[in-house]
Amino acid sequence: MSENTNLTTKAVTPSERFAAEAIRQYEANASGRLPITEYQKTLLNHIFVRADMGLQEMNANLETAWSKGNKKDQPEITWQNIDIKKMAMDAVRIVELGVDALIPGHLYPIAYWRPKKKAYDLDLRIGYKGEMYYIQEAALHPVHEIRVELVHQTDEFTVFKKDSANKVEGYTFKINNPFDRGPVVGGYAYIEYEDSTSNALVVMSLEEIMKRKPDGYSTFWTKWEQEMQYKTLVHAAAGKVILDPKKINAAAMAAAEADEYADYEAEEGQENGIDLVLEGTALAEQPPAAALPEPPAEIPAPTPARQAPVTNVRPVEVPDFLRDQQRKGERRPGF
Repeated sequence: MSENTNLTTKAVTPSERFAAEAIRQYEANASGRLPITEYQKTLLNHIFVRADMGLQEMNANLETAWSKGNKKDQPEITWQNIDIKKMAMDAVRIVELGVDALIPGHLYPIAYWRPKKKAYDLDLRIGYKGEMYYIQEAALHPVHEIRVELVHQTDEFTVFKKDSANKVEGYTFKINNPFDRGPVVGGYAYIEYEDSTSNALVVMSLEEIMKRKPDGYSTFWTKWEQEMQYKTLVHAAAGKVILDPKKINAAAMAAAEADEYADYEAEEGQENGIDLVLEGTALAEQPPAAALPEPPAEIPAPTPARQAPVTNVRPVEVPDFLRDQQRKGERRPGF
């Protein structure tokens, strides 16, 4: 007598597939370093949650682009259409920098369609707050604060270099007309150490700042020029801080530096690539922290099976400067 047995196979979720690939990438490139910790696994989970929150907004913007006739054979952005291996490699170096994707301003996922791959690259772009965090954490000499400001035409800005009369490098900054400051003429970043005699002032003219603007297509610089000028100053300040190699992985740091001004559309030769995170104005507010799923104590390994579709996508977090624009209040520095 034969007996029919119905076998059911558990589908591999996108989070399981991503976690397994990220851990594999970490172990393959560990080079004698310690095994991945539970905290690092939690940070990996946060990266996936942050990326998952962005998919709905990205698809909404993609639909807007289609309505304008810019479809360019780009499919809907789902986990099935994302290059998980590349995303996992990027996630590993972000985790090694200690960046937490669920902290506002630390990370922004941006999708780019790759015709040759027939898949999306999900770029995990570190925000200026994330950059300042890992720089301060990894500094050889303890950093108390990094202060960054754009200087406008009507402002008064005076520099005091360290010399025989001034034991501490510093400046004075006065805003004469806060409601009509005029055009930006430059900016500065002040690195304040716990030992004030090491304080450093980075000063850049507008011309020097704009030299950092990519030559090719760049939606960010076109739409949010002052925010990108601000981030340029943050990046310049980060370059002045001496890092302790015992506190940070050199390879992860080099990868973060290389991605800072990547111009993906120019790289692929596309004429009008779509910025799928910041295209449009009606962005949803970030859900309260209590609404986010709790990270698992340990990310489970996947079982071999077909990937299940994602159905419960959450709204994307709004960068600080976009939230301010929507409220028509005072603009804060962007990412």
